[in-house]
Amino acid sequence: MLDDPHLLGVGVDALGPRERPEQPLHVTQLTLYIAQFALDRVEWDIRFANGEAAKGWEQLGAQAAGNTRAAWHLMRTDPAPATRTERHHRLKGEARGQHRGQPMDRWQIEVTAGGRVWYLLDVLNRTVWIDRASTGHPKATDH
Repeated sequence: MLDDPHLLGVGVDALGPRERPEQPLHVTQLTLYIAQFALDRVEWDIRFANGEAAKGWEQLGAQAAGNTRAAWHLMRTDPAPATRTERHHRLKGEARGQHRGQPMDRWQIEVTAGGRVWYLLDVLNRTVWIDRASTGHPKATDH
């Protein structure tokens, strides 16, 4: 009887567009299913806009693994923080970028003293597009 999620007051239809399970879920399975659904709504997808950015990310990770991991976490959970810092902020003016023809705000995370990650924020699709990662400070004129 507890295997039926409808008896718990949470029908599978209430869980949204995720792939529906074929059989009723056990209480523990239902809890995990709901938790994953919530994470899908909270966390952002991260993608590389180009091969150069992916290569730069690997180099940055080799140089400063912990800081690079922390930058990944920031982009997944809070890519546009309300409180900006010198180490994580939106770039202004000509530094705005485009991805697939769509204008987007460009953000920067200072991973190390010289290492930076620049990314474009696709708010509509909740996607972070890393368009540059470098162990040296990227100049706006290089981008």
